[in-house]
Amino acid sequence: MSKLTEQRNPLLLATLFVFQGICVGYYLIEVSVEVWWSGWIPHTVAEVFVTVVLVVSLAFTFRELRSTLHRIRHVESSLDMASGAFQKLLADRFDDWNLTQAEAQVAILTLKGFSIDEIAQLRKTATGTIRVQLSKIYNKSGASDRVQFVSLFIEELIDKPVYQTLQSKG
Repeated sequence: MSKLTEQRNPLLLATLFVFQGICVGYYLIEVSVEVWWSGWIPHTVAEVFVTVVLVVSLAFTFRELRSTLHRIRHVESSLDMASGAFQKLLADRFDDWNLTQAEAQVAILTLKGFSIDEIAQLRKTATGTIRVQLSKIYNKSGASDRVQFVSLFIEELIDKPVYQTLQSKG
């Protein structure tokens, strides 16, 4: 989801909630005036009941909207922490393996799933150069191929959840 969509959804929900509140307020005033002028006839009793239901549902909607927005902020915060922890894991491993800057860039593109040809195009180098760099990366990391290289990071995340990684670093 794009940042614009992420920002627009809560704004849209808040706008709809405000319009619902205005409509409920109008209906509440209209029913109050009708009860004032006509008294408690069956028709106004039904309208009062509907108005109470609308007010209660608006309050419930507000509570749920607020709770949902809170959960969204919490999930976004957790994702940011996980992303930071993964970046730290990458940096630590690349330092441990003494990867050059070029090798680290190739390693990241490999982890992102780019093919050798795509990496060569992105880095504006020959595919042979990328193959040599990948060979050095695999050798330094102890991996025999791309799948094993990627699995080194997957294993780390599965064996040691991100929150534990954050706690041990913090």
